Amino acid sequence: MIGKYSYHNISWSFGLIIFLLLFQGILSVFYLHKIADNTDKLYKHPYTVSNAARTINMNLISMHRYMKDVALAESEELIALASSLVDMHEKDVFKSFHVIFRSYLGDVEDIETAHRAFIDWKAIRDKVIHLKKQGKDKEASDITRHEGAKHVELLNAETQRLIDFADNKAKFFLNQALKSEANAKVILISLIISSALLALFTSYFAIRKLRSTLRELRSQNKETEKVTQWVDSLLNAAPDATVIINEDGNIVRVNTATVQLFGYTVEEIVNQPVDILLPASLKKRHKNLVAQSFKQPTNVAMSNRTNLTAESKHGDVIAVEISLNFIRNRGELFAIASLRDVTDRRKVEEKIKYQANYDALTGLANRFQAMTKLSEQIKLAQHHQTNVKVLFLDLDDFKKVNDTLGHEAGDEVLIALAKRLKENIPEKGSIARLGGDEFLISLYNIESQTEIELIIDTLLKQIKGPINVGEHGIVLTSTVGVSSYPEDGKTISELLRHADTAMYFAKENGRNQKAFYSNSMAKKVSRRFEIEQHIHSALDNNEFSLVYQPKIESASGSPIGLEALIRWNNPLLGSVSPDEFIPIAESSGNIIAIGLFVLEKSLSMLKKLHILGFTELHLAVNLSPVQFESIELIPQITTLLAKENLPYHCLELEITEGVLIKGSQQIVDSFNKLNELGISIAMDDFGTGYSSLSYLHKYKFNVLKIDKSFVQDISNSDSERELIFQTIQLAHALNLKVVAEGVETQTQADILLGSSCDYIQGYYYSYPLNDQDLIAYITEQSILQNVIHIN
Repeated sequence: MIGKYSYHNISWSFGLIIFLLLFQGILSVFYLHKIADNTDKLYKHPYTVSNAARTINMNLISMHRYMKDVALAESEELIALASSLVDMHEKDVFKSFHVIFRSYLGDVEDIETAHRAFIDWKAIRDKVIHLKKQGKDKEASDITRHEGAKHVELLNAETQRLIDFADNKAKFFLNQALKSEANAKVILISLIISSALLALFTSYFAIRKLRSTLRELRSQNKETEKVTQWVDSLLNAAPDATVIINEDGNIVRVNTATVQLFGYTVEEIVNQPVDILLPASLKKRHKNLVAQSFKQPTNVAMSNRTNLTAESKHGDVIAVEISLNFIRNRGELFAIASLRDVTDRRKVEEKIKYQANYDALTGLANRFQAMTKLSEQIKLAQHHQTNVKVLFLDLDDFKKVNDTLGHEAGDEVLIALAKRLKENIPEKGSIARLGGDEFLISLYNIESQTEIELIIDTLLKQIKGPINVGEHGIVLTSTVGVSSYPEDGKTISELLRHADTAMYFAKENGRNQKAFYSNSMAKKVSRRFEIEQHIHSALDNNEFSLVYQPKIESASGSPIGLEALIRWNNPLLGSVSPDEFIPIAESSGNIIAIGLFVLEKSLSMLKKLHILGFTELHLAVNLSPVQFESIELIPQITTLLAKENLPYHCLELEITEGVLIKGSQQIVDSFNKLNELGISIAMDDFGTGYSSLSYLHKYKFNVLKIDKSFVQDISNSDSERELIFQTIQLAHALNLKVVAEGVETQTQADILLGSSCDYIQGYYYSYPLNDQDLIAYITEQSILQNVIHIN
């Protein structure tokens, strides 16, 4: 009975213990599962969402900074480069939003608000780029500073809300995991006690229970290993180097990215002071910062400061961005530092900054940097009541280098000249390349006129020195215009404009020289500028007209031809002399169209005279050197002659030796073709150049025109008469006809006739005539000659 009772009692007790063990075991599994679930949530939700939101913040800051670069950029290349960087970060932002949408456990409206804010900012960014490409720099800059910044702040606030929610969830899951772990420990202790009680009843069951407990302990160890593996997976999945630091400033754990970035093995870096990752110059200061950070722990988002650096095992300096977060585990405080390698990006940023301030070809400061430096010099001069000299330097005929040797050779020349100029600029000066072959030099506190002239003469001498490019020795000259603060202007725009005026004035008076600004220059340059502005529309507005100077045959006194002369009458400028507007038309490129107008209108006039029966008349037209070098000249002439049904020999083209100075193959070809067609070519203004005789010998001319400057004094000077006589004899020896210009008296005409001059032009016979007066004059002279012949 007792035995039976004891057996049942023991059985009941054993059953109860077994039940309790089972119950406690189930609770253990439940809490362990809960730990795993909370750990999984900690991994899948808070860290993923928080990291993605922080990535959005970091990329947005970078994109906003690049948009500032877009607003300041001065070239399409810089705009394109900065825009591409923005697009790169934009992809990261959309990826991060995708991660947040997939993992976020809170209200989806929070994510959509942040996403809409980013879409609004993206629209502003596209607007800024569009304005920039339209050249609206100020409007683009204003939108970037105001609307752009406002949306950046809004989006940062929205993403911070996501981060805060994720961080709170992380704390919640962590607390849940810690609570579950504590409960599991209580249950395990109870389980061990129960196992001991069971051992009192029977060693058999005690042994079995012991084995069961051991199995459960092994299972728990595996779960713990899984948790550790999950933590390692979280760290190693991070793209940035992650370092966990204890309060002593020692490293307790790192991820794979840290090993790859710094070159240390895990064994070499763990338990070492964190300053092992820093340059020697920062280590002492960093120790104090670590201690201070643990005293007042504050989370720090990924920073875009440009002066943060780390150092690898091999001594390589690494540019980094750093975020810092603090956590407590079992009462101990840890810092989690994430380090992002931005070395390549920093190099790109530095390159963009360099390109924004310096000329890519020569390495000199560019216009933006030059204006900044000049502004500083003016402020300093204003404070110290001294001066600033502004030199506008332009290379003479540099285009010829590019045209003849190619742009690569031109670049080599510019590089060499930039080096010479930089080496000869005083320390108190600066130099910049404004573009093309233009340079700006600003000199602070020049003590005397002698000093500035010596500096400029030195620069001109350096420029004139030969530059070897391949097999060619290139010699260039330069023209310099100078303005002075405060005498010639107190603002940058005034000083630059006046220096530019002085430079153009110097070019007008010959090259390879300097000119200092004066008010009188401004009037002359202003006049030239007005002519340049109006000459572009003069043809369309029918402001040009032609007059004709009759050419008289000396022997008969009859008109044998006419010279077409252009006149320009502008409503605002009035009558503008050809000597004034022709050089401007040549430099501005309008001379081709104007020359074609003269040919077309004068040949039409000649045709009218031929129809009236004056078929012996021929037409002389002056050609500019620019026209003569054009490949379109011959086709234009032949087309117009065919249009008017006029023979080639009725046209005479007058050129000066300025046409022949270049000696290009195109000029030689044009000369030969005109000779083949039978079109006469006249050497105009003979005697005013230094090499006219050599050109007469080299090229096949038909007519030689003696300049009026030689004709004016033949009445009073035996030497002038002899010179005219010898010139005519020389021309006849070369089978050339001779025309004397500027004949105004009977005496001059008689002397020329006695010297066997073939043709005469001048006011003595007729002033230049318009169409109607010319027809009347030719008709009258024809009648007069007929009367003379009859008598």
